[in-house]
Amino acid sequence: MAKKLLAALLCAVMTISVFSGCASNANANASSSAASSAAEGSESGTGEAAASDGTITVASSTLGSTLDPVDCTDGASSMFIYAAYDRLVKYATKEVDGVTYADVENFDPSIAKDWTVSEDQKTWTFYLDENAKFANGDPVTSEDVKFSFERCGSRPQGEFVFSLTNIESIDTPDDYTVVFNLHTHCPIFLQLIEVYSFAICNKEEVEAQPEGWLNDHTAGSGPYVIEKYDVATEVSMTARDDYWNGRAANDRMVVKLVKEISNRQVLLEKGDVDIAFDLPEKELDALDAEEGIRIQTDPSNKILYLAMNCQMEPFDDPLVRQAICYAIPYDSLIEDVMFNRATRLKSCIPSIMPGHIENENTYYEQDLDKAKELLAQAGYPDGFTFDFTLGTGFQDWEDAAVLIQAELAKIGVTMNIEKMERAQFLEVAGQGKLAAFINRFMSFVNDPGYLTGLLLHTDGHFNYNLFDNAQVNELYQNTVDTLNTEERLEIFSDVQEVVKEEAPWAYLYEYNFSLGLRDNIQDYVYHPDMTLRFDTLKKA
Repeated sequence: MAKKLLAALLCAVMTISVFSGCASNANANASSSAASSAAEGSESGTGEAAASDGTITVASSTLGSTLDPVDCTDGASSMFIYAAYDRLVKYATKEVDGVTYADVENFDPSIAKDWTVSEDQKTWTFYLDENAKFANGDPVTSEDVKFSFERCGSRPQGEFVFSLTNIESIDTPDDYTVVFNLHTHCPIFLQLIEVYSFAICNKEEVEAQPEGWLNDHTAGSGPYVIEKYDVATEVSMTARDDYWNGRAANDRMVVKLVKEISNRQVLLEKGDVDIAFDLPEKELDALDAEEGIRIQTDPSNKILYLAMNCQMEPFDDPLVRQAICYAIPYDSLIEDVMFNRATRLKSCIPSIMPGHIENENTYYEQDLDKAKELLAQAGYPDGFTFDFTLGTGFQDWEDAAVLIQAELAKIGVTMNIEKMERAQFLEVAGQGKLAAFINRFMSFVNDPGYLTGLLLHTDGHFNYNLFDNAQVNELYQNTVDTLNTEERLEIFSDVQEVVKEEAPWAYLYEYNFSLGLRDNIQDYVYHPDMTLRFDTLKKA
């Protein structure tokens, strides 16, 4: 698969990307001057106050880049795709300590009212809800489902996620039955088809439009109709009164572009917006104490790690990699870089994933004496010098790198920090040319197989530090081959212990996901992919 494709996909998996520029806006014909005024109003905090008539207003640092499900590579765009489209299934929910979470191990019907799977798990049959209707009134049929999946598999951005499903062919025996034939079973098949890439599009409507029409239009059956789509100012949508699966809890959603982090904070404090993304970490405790505001903080599967190139000296020696792991100031990273708004990463598999374990065999504690001892065993009693590449754009990466640099100096290791623009960083990292770097990874599918296969398998698409371990590869294949869920997760216990011993990464931390809400916003549901679903939200 082309490196260009992988770099684009990496943006989707690892973080919500920031895009600039303005997509064509076929849904609203605001003049350029009006759009400019709206943007200025949002940035300055002098825009229209958050409406109280069932409209919920959100401040976001980015509005994404496309409404096309199979071209989407960022979390902001996926918010709007989830609003305008349905998938075959959706995550069930569960309540923990008064907070509602997506239950990523269980599924509720959506367009598919029921489904069955063969004993060998290679044939999945879905029975569609005959009541499902697209926004234009057309019924959702099996041909629409087949069209949407095959379109995903044929597009550069969608080809990768489609390949993970192992789909070989799709049959449509009647208008409301879809059969997926897999060339080998896929343990995370339902989790994958819940992802926005597999949103179901109206085949007839899409084929009647010119290429690129879905970039700024929708052809879905979801709970909202997008009325304005302008990534330079705002995206607004109205709840469908005729939504086949139950009307959304609010009347209207407006997501405004507010680039400056301080402006998002001010707008939330003044009540000009109801929800704000990406607030300053060091201000969250103070904001949470303010009247009328609550900060909802939840663990995520987004992890930060320091990768060492396992094919490049001196990191081709596991003893050297272990020494680096013993030198990391883990507690200081949490306290001084993330202001206690992150959690220690104590395994290669984050704590909210099924199969996670943590014990002395899965993570390191800082021990500088042990680090020096290992360096001496590896033939570096006086330490060594290496180049560390820092991708720009994230303040916590820079702060973490400086802190780690100071600790490594204590064991005689000189870490030369070389900054590189994000786009170039992704390209060079994808070529396996970096000796060491910090990166973060977020699993849209909250499953250890998804993470292990992409990051730790020799052939993993995002194995940019060239980790190559036969035991990990064999264990991973065993998790793919077994049909027993409990047995599969138990194998991942062994994976975590082997990876700790081999130390291809120094584990840094798990990000928490914090969202600022006015306290009259109710029924927020947290998803581990950190993508806000709008339809359950309501304003008291």
